Amino acid sequence: MGESSALQVDPVSLPITEKAWDKFKHETLKRGREDARNFRAGKLRDHVSFWKTLTLDPNILAMIKGIEAGVDEEIMHEIKPTPYAFERRKREKIDGEI
Repeated sequence: MGESSALQVDPVSLPITEKAWDKFKHETLKRGREDARNFRAGKLRDHVSFWKTLTLDPNILAMIKGIEAGVDEEIMHEIKPTPYAFERRKREKIDGEI
């Protein structure tokens, strides 16, 4: 996300003209559209610093960073799963596609 020359104004604390507010809204929407066009999903943990500008909630940041779930012991099935049983024509079609 590149640098933007958008007017940085807090409309609540500063008295601004309607023209300045319209310019701020226009530039903010333009920047948002550009960000949306450049959006690429995935690799959230590569952007943790950005997420920290949005929230300091430790639960959300933990999700962004990725959660490692350790398994203490190997999971064993008590009963061996039954393989799928398909009729001959369907098995041949599946085998042909694989």
